[in-house]
Amino acid sequence: MNYNKELEKFCEFLISEKGLSKNTLDSYKRDITQFLRFTNQNGIDYLKIDKQSLREYSQYMENKFFLSKSSMARKISALKQFYKFLHEESYINNNPILKYNSIKQHSKLPKVISIDELNLLLNKSYEDKTDNGIRFSTMLEMLYSTGIRISELVSLKLDSLSLRHKDNIIIDVEPFVKILGKGNKERMVFLNKTTISILIIYLRIRQKFLNKNQNNIFLFPSSYNNSHISRQRFFQLLKVQALKVGIDKNKISPHILRHSFATMMLENGADLTSLKEMLGHSNINTTQIYTHVTSKKLKEVLNEYHPIARDNN
Repeated sequence: MNYNKELEKFCEFLISEKGLSKNTLDSYKRDITQFLRFTNQNGIDYLKIDKQSLREYSQYMENKFFLSKSSMARKISALKQFYKFLHEESYINNNPILKYNSIKQHSKLPKVISIDELNLLLNKSYEDKTDNGIRFSTMLEMLYSTGIRISELVSLKLDSLSLRHKDNIIIDVEPFVKILGKGNKERMVFLNKTTISILIIYLRIRQKFLNKNQNNIFLFPSSYNNSHISRQRFFQLLKVQALKVGIDKNKISPHILRHSFATMMLENGADLTSLKEMLGHSNINTTQIYTHVTSKKLKEVLNEYHPIARDNN
């Protein structure tokens, strides 16, 4: 069966109407292609699937790839969007999975690390005065102080900053940076004085990461091509840094840094609406998960330090 035409049309729709990022688009395409291959191999007409077909597919994927329930739920969600599109574009008369109940998920609280651990990471990174050390410290400081996504950080362009020069030397950076987030939505993120200070130092040695005569537009360029440092490379460097200060490398990731930023902001009085804008969330419901993290922390503090709670221990 030829399903490529419908899938390509759906991808065009996601780009033009939804403004999804390339990574999200690739994820949708991969999930849907897996399902369509399954129907093809099992002689199932993908335009006439039913709930039983979805159950069989879910079982097949879980058994073959040992998928978690959250991963399987994501794949079903992608299929729902695909079949909704097919119905709205009149490829099918009825949406066969409109009311299909995918696996219900228990909300997982985001993992975070403590402010002491974060400071330990940062202070250790500042000990490395090499060019690579300065670049890593700058990237870590920006993640730590702004909460931006690692994909947003590595793809930052030099012109997203407002620089001040004197005699061709960078002397200052305005305290804000333009971020192009998910769905190509632009937002402004503010930089504190510490971040600006390390950023100025990095900018003065940035050219050392460029090949000869290379004209790279990215703030953190790759020395191997005309692109930027990869998310994977930064993650590798972060894990190495974690080991240096005695933090379990499995306990740290760029996304955990983002979660930690959001949690600290709430604990220090930030309101949800402001935090939503800082993080670039499209829906405040996404931001509300951090209220559960802070509530859990408050409960732990109460149980440990409240006199009545201590008497009952």
